[in-house]
Amino acid sequence: MNKALAFFPWVKITEPKEVGPIQLYPWKNSQILNDLPHASIGDIDSVLGAYANRPGHPICDATLLEYDQWQTGTDVENWVGRLFRARELIGFTALSHRSLFIQDLNYCNYDTYQLVVQKYEEGHGGNFNFTTRQRDGSRSFLWSSDEPAFHRPYHVRHRQVMALDTQLLLTLAVGDKIPEHIFRSITDFNLSNTDSPDIPEHIELVMMKSAFESLFDIKQRRNDFVRELVKVLKKFPPCDVPETPLPSLWNKKGPDSTRLIECWANEFCDLRGVAAHGGGNKTNRFVWPEFWHLAFASILFPLLLKARLNENEKIIFELSGLDEQRLKRVERYLAIDPDSVVKGADRARHPWAEIDMPAIISSLSDLL
Repeated sequence: MNKALAFFPWVKITEPKEVGPIQLYPWKNSQILNDLPHASIGDIDSVLGAYANRPGHPICDATLLEYDQWQTGTDVENWVGRLFRARELIGFTALSHRSLFIQDLNYCNYDTYQLVVQKYEEGHGGNFNFTTRQRDGSRSFLWSSDEPAFHRPYHVRHRQVMALDTQLLLTLAVGDKIPEHIFRSITDFNLSNTDSPDIPEHIELVMMKSAFESLFDIKQRRNDFVRELVKVLKKFPPCDVPETPLPSLWNKKGPDSTRLIECWANEFCDLRGVAAHGGGNKTNRFVWPEFWHLAFASILFPLLLKARLNENEKIIFELSGLDEQRLKRVERYLAIDPDSVVKGADRARHPWAEIDMPAIISSLSDLL
């Protein structure tokens, strides 16, 4: 029987966690006190010994993944697809949980949650093969872990601790009620949040727009996107936005619009069109460059996905008080100049970092 190990080499978990069919276990080099039912400590250490934070510094922590009835050290042949689907959901709920512009608190990217499913022979965990895809097929390699073979990507931070939106993960992972178009939207969103230097921002923008299209189950038409966006947010009356020069700039993007979010959506679609179809450098006609559109969309998308889950009668998902407050305040991002910090302000007090504070206070007061 082929044995296998599924693990996240670049992120650790502090204690075992079970979320529906997903089980996560901490691994610390040679400090698992007992063999697992189907895998020995020696084999697990040997497999993970091929991974390093940098040359000469093997990883000391990792997270083992098990799913449903599949356990570490058993035949993985019929479980690979489900393990990688779980990886998409785990990565997404980590991205949904992260904080932006707050002294790197809880920050992560999708590549932090790289999943490895590695087959090995019992007693020979240090010898393994792996397959990579090619445009004309695939290619297999035989390696050993005498020395670390795989190094942590430098855009993935060292000693990351797994932090997830557990309620969201439970809803997404349990049962088969999640529509496939929502899962597709999650995969597109994840791929637009890798921080990989190999993926330029204009490609991320195209994938981010695809994520919204899959979430709303629509085609590429701008009017469809604006309509569905407004339909979701209509249930969350907007808070007043600060009086700044930005709203007047946004209003030029949609003079007939009733909300700032419609103006943003018009520009976002326009910028996506330039990214996908070319047209030269026309960024001087945009209120925001690609970077800020991607940052805002990364905040907005998980909130919209939660709101859509909450609307679905076949799915039981309750929005938290904080989610509701953030949805009401989301247009404040469009009124506050995100570049002000770049012009000399203290990064620890980025203006966007202040937007959530009233939402957090309001959601806590609702619990009293």
